[in-house]
Order: sequence, then structure tokens, then C-alpha cells
Amino acid sequence: MKAYEAGNPAYFATPPVNLIQSYLASLKQMTKTGPSLEERFRLHREASKRVKDAAAELGLKQIALDPAFAANGMTTLYFPDGLGALNIIPRFTQRGVVIAGRLLAEIKDKYFRIG
Repeated sequence: MKAYEAGNPAYFATPPVNLIQSYLASLKQMTKTGPSLEERFRLHREASKRVKDAAAELGLKQIALDPAFAANGMTTLYFPDGLGALNIIPRFTQRGVVIAGRLLAEIKDKYFRIG
């Protein structure tokens, strides 16, 4: 990558052409068919709010310190006290829900993310 950034052509990596084409197809579909982008954003905000509200009703705390800055496409929550990934993730998986965790090293065993 350093050679490329310096303007010296060199092999860096093979781009995932199929993913780029799929991304392009998705963007075309989103911009040429309904709902509008504004409507899509509104729908994402509403879905995110439902997930976050349900988590709050269960007593789960969000990682985001200020809800105004929380992502709409993903919700990160702390595990309930006394439970962790090995207790929770299989339960979600059995119900067909995919959740993940362990990306933030300093709290990797304390939280999970949805979305």
C-alpha cells in the first residue's frame, strides 16, 4: 500500500470484483426504486430505536455514552451481569439471530453487537 500511495506501481491486493459489482447493483437498486433514501434512513432510525428501546426495557446498557451519537445500523450492548458471550450468543443463534462481539479489545468479553 505504501508503494501505491507513493505513486510507485506495485502489487497490493486483488480487489474483490464480485463484491464491488454486488455493491454497485445494490446502490443502483436503492437509488432507482422506492423507498427514497430519506425514507430508508427514517426506517433504519425507527428500527434502531425499537431495538434500543427493547434492550433498555430488558435492563441492558448501551456502550454508546450519548444516544445522539449511537449508530442506527448497529446496537452495542453490555452483557447482563454474570453472563457473557458463551451464555448469550448460542441462545440468539438458536433463534436465528446473529450477534457478534469481541471487536473492542478492552471490553471484548463484556459486550455484544446487533447489526
